[in-house]
Amino acid sequence: MALSNSLGASTFDILICLGLPWVLKSAYFSDYPHEVYINSRGIGYSAILLGVSLIFLYTCLAFNRFNLSKR
Repeated sequence: MALSNSLGASTFDILICLGLPWVLKSAYFSDYPHEVYINSRGIGYSAILLGVSLIFLYTCLAFNRFNLSKR
């Protein structure tokens, strides 16, 4: 339960809490091109790292037949 809470909450915060304001801003300012300018150089690296860690987690869970054990 704690594992799903920690991973699910982080993923939800990153995808929804960052993505939703950008979607609303691009929908509100529709006369501009649908591009969102980000003032951070590390967000691409962070998104790639999140994706890789999620793929690694699900691969490990698949090898363990989606059962959590002490390993």
